[in-house]
Amino acid sequence: MGKSDTHTAIGLDQDLIAADRVLARRYALSSSLRYVSLETSLCDARGCLVRVPGLPYDQLMAVDYGHLSPEASRYVGRTILAPAILPMLKITQR
Repeated sequence: MGKSDTHTAIGLDQDLIAADRVLARRYALSSSLRYVSLETSLCDARGCLVRVPGLPYDQLMAVDYGHLSPEASRYVGRTILAPAILPMLKITQR
């Protein structure tokens, strides 16, 4: 894995990534549930995002293991969760 200043794989729990993939497969065809994977949106072959895209360089995605920063929470809500959830509620995004 090459060096990247936008992503890292250091400390990634491979069991959590495997569980995310299991859940995504399990609910892929569900008519009553939509599984939204943050892993597939925030991570790639280089690892997971370190910094919030579009913000100053010092705006980190996580504040500690497993917790998004306030800026990252807003980014995830706006770019991942809202597009996945609002169409099901028939609400337009602002």
